[in-house]
Amino acid sequence: MSVEVDGSGIKDGAFYRDKKCKELEEILSNDLKFREYIVEREHFGDEDLDNDPYIIKDAEGKEIFMLEKWQIDALNPSELLSYLNVEQKRNPCVDWSERATFNLFVVSFLVGTMFSIVSF
Repeated sequence: MSVEVDGSGIKDGAFYRDKKCKELEEILSNDLKFREYIVEREHFGDEDLDNDPYIIKDAEGKEIFMLEKWQIDALNPSELLSYLNVEQKRNPCVDWSERATFNLFVVSFLVGTMFSIVSF
């Protein structure tokens, strides 16, 4: 069963799923690392939904990869998995909130230590 998605009813920045998203999830399920990942498309206002990129998210919904249609069309399933493995190693996804919290803790610790040394 194929579902047609009407681009006029989708707002900018909204996520939606189409038949190709399901096909990509089946490809991802062949790799243990990507088995629980989901694929959605993000709409950017153009009436032609063909231009919307594919967003691959982890099980928590965190965006991990963004792929353009031409990338998906150019790679066969095994090449796509290889590409994603390499990209994940090249550009590890960093949770900036965790890093910012850690950096704030380190700076607070250093400032507190320096203040106690100076005031002693």
